Amino acid sequence: MASTLFSKVVQFAVFDTAFHRNIPDYAGRYAIPENLSTNVDFYRYGFHGISCEHSVNAAAKLLHKSSTNLNLIILHLGGGASATVVKNGISVDTSMGFSPTEGLIMASRSGDIDPMIALTLQREGKTLDDINQLLNKQSGLNGVCGETDMRVILQRAEQGDEPCLLALNLFCYRIKKYIGAYFVVLNGNVDALIFTGGIGENAPAIRQQILENLDGLKLPVVLVIHAEEEREIALQIETLFLDNECAEIRHKI
Repeated sequence: MASTLFSKVVQFAVFDTAFHRNIPDYAGRYAIPENLSTNVDFYRYGFHGISCEHSVNAAAKLLHKSSTNLNLIILHLGGGASATVVKNGISVDTSMGFSPTEGLIMASRSGDIDPMIALTLQREGKTLDDINQLLNKQSGLNGVCGETDMRVILQRAEQGDEPCLLALNLFCYRIKKYIGAYFVVLNGNVDALIFTGGIGENAPAIRQQILENLDGLKLPVVLVIHAEEEREIALQIETLFLDNECAEIRHKI
């Protein structure tokens, strides 16, 4: 419809997966038959790329370093949650994969699970739609404590609610595991650990629990960066637009 109504307007697309396009095969490839990886394109595409790119640029300004010299672990924690490891300004691994369901525990998505759970559910009579609904809408924090709003979960946990306490512990423990793994990916050369997203920015209790017992990693800087995805999209489009204009001018010359 947009192309019909605005046929003379130059259109640009900014993809949430684009920031992860340089992930090496040893991190992006699944250990499944090659024809499925190449013909069906089952691969680690990653998500939250726009947020990650904004975090890299913001960290570069805050740390007074070039983005191409930055090694970061970025935690985008919101209704969807992901961890990304950045080496010299480039994403080299991320927790979300072929879909946003993989990785960290989220508001209603399971995150990492044993694939045999889904196959066992199917064997027991669940349809593919049932399993999709279960893993993406009925799992994660929602599955553990029946609540998706982290503010409510924190409040109930403070009151001693056991399911909410378990949900918090599961959520934070999974994140700690990814921080440790990505610390090793960077060989310990980490410039900053970044929290972003609704939970990452606004839940200091969650940040504190995640950072507990990480002293051995000797993380030099912990940053909280506001996720400005819309602004990042606008900046990328501005860059593309200016590049396009320059190309047209050069062509005319």
